[in-house]
Amino acid sequence: MASLVDGAYEMEKRYEDKGVDLNEVRYAREQEELARTLSKYHYSDGLCRTDCDGKATLTNLRAGVYLIYVEDESEYEVQPVLVQLPKWEEDKGAMNWNVRVCPKQTIREEAAKTGDSQQAGAWAMLCLGAGILILLLAVKKD
Repeated sequence: MASLVDGAYEMEKRYEDKGVDLNEVRYAREQEELARTLSKYHYSDGLCRTDCDGKATLTNLRAGVYLIYVEDESEYEVQPVLVQLPKWEEDKGAMNWNVRVCPKQTIREEAAKTGDSQQAGAWAMLCLGAGILILLLAVKKD
């Protein structure tokens, strides 16, 4: 989604009109919000499939920022994530090209079934019919 050019990130053309400047992102929270927002556009540079352990490996990537998101979520909701490549590692004082990413994931919970899905219209008609019947019986007695 962005390339690293002369020490600064330049957005790809398809993201230019989104009002995003990756060079201004300072906090993890901002990065998480940006990843969620940009994942809604569903731009793709290609698909990557996971193995039976849920791991995916990408190789030969250029320096830049990559948006990783899950397109077909089923049992899990996986949070989109922005990945900088290479990544600066403060403790080593060097750039790391072998970045490991573990996106946050949560199990999708089904909404509790409350029984509110019954048809209100049917109940309203039943009550209306009962009210009319009671009214007719009351008038007939008089």
